[in-house]
Amino acid sequence: MKVGLLTHHWPANFGANLQAFSTVRALESLGHEVQVLNYRPCQMVERYELLVATEQLELHEAFLRSYMKQTEAYSTQAELNAIVQNLGLDCVICGSDAVLRLQANSDREDLSFPNPFWLQWAGAGVRTGFLAASTMGSQFFQLPKVTRKAVRDAVMSLDYCSVRDNWSRWMLRCCGVPLSKVQHCPDPVTGIHAELAGIDTSRPDDGREPYILMSLYDGMRSESWVVEFVAEANRRGFQVYGFPQPDIETIGPFDRVLRLPMSPLDWYRWIANASGYVGVRFHPIMLSQVNQVPYVALDEYDVGLRFSGRYAAGLARRLRSRTRFVSKTFDACARVSMQQYCIPPRDYEQYRPVSILDLLDAARKEQIDTAGVCQARFMETLKLITGDEI
Repeated sequence: MKVGLLTHHWPANFGANLQAFSTVRALESLGHEVQVLNYRPCQMVERYELLVATEQLELHEAFLRSYMKQTEAYSTQAELNAIVQNLGLDCVICGSDAVLRLQANSDREDLSFPNPFWLQWAGAGVRTGFLAASTMGSQFFQLPKVTRKAVRDAVMSLDYCSVRDNWSRWMLRCCGVPLSKVQHCPDPVTGIHAELAGIDTSRPDDGREPYILMSLYDGMRSESWVVEFVAEANRRGFQVYGFPQPDIETIGPFDRVLRLPMSPLDWYRWIANASGYVGVRFHPIMLSQVNQVPYVALDEYDVGLRFSGRYAAGLARRLRSRTRFVSKTFDACARVSMQQYCIPPRDYEQYRPVSILDLLDAARKEQIDTAGVCQARFMETLKLITGDEI
């Protein structure tokens, strides 16, 4: 079967590249011919070119060339229609990642409805489905009624619909999509183990000392806090490495700072061989889970509900502790009963370095092997979307 994959495969983002890699390889293992539909909205391209150094951008592009077959690049739905006419696709899959984000009154095509991610262009006779799709950061109940109805119609026309978190499921429910239509599928990086055959996954250097990765945004923790953390980690037998995101290095008084540029696979290898991870972002937490690396997630996605107006915003603040499910990181941790290792920003000040290291020790003792379960669910979803199990 000829399968077109439409996702955020190309941004200079390690997790985005690796989820696309895992999906392509899994589909190929099922015997399908996969074309990655190379949708690159202009404003997203400009943003990454502004934020990420040229050398780092080149490593992401090299990874894409090595591991996936891409179509000609396009930036609008009209260009997509022209490209896919000649591909003869049997199935189109949208996802994973935040492909279903929508913002009211946005001037960006990829944040407005309709856009290519909703697959209304696929045509008769082509199977369509969402794979672990996400509405990250969107509040669909604030969209106009006519848009919400159109979203419902688009989802109901799919052959299969899966999302990666409960927030996305409820956002579709706000548009009238029955909950029975929307299934859960873990992010494709959770099934990456099965797709790494023949690829070196050892640590990228020749070191032997156990290390903890720490990835922080600037100003999240004071320098004295980091100094105290490193000293206590050293006392417990661990080095502490500052771990980068693709647009910024984590600089501080660490035993070592892992520098950019860094390839997506080297980024994965540092996580897979770590003795612990403390920090931000979603995909490092997912990769820590499936590699049984203990982690403490500093959950910058815990943003609560967002309303304009003084009274509504005040109510949202008071409900903050009850709306943690808005965070995709919290959702993923809770699914494996690890939510106690996911800390919202309002609680950061409560945790001294010794407390974080105690949490890592506790997590080390109760790590759950989720790789097999996640891989099975991921592969089952792919089969349902492509019709292999019909």
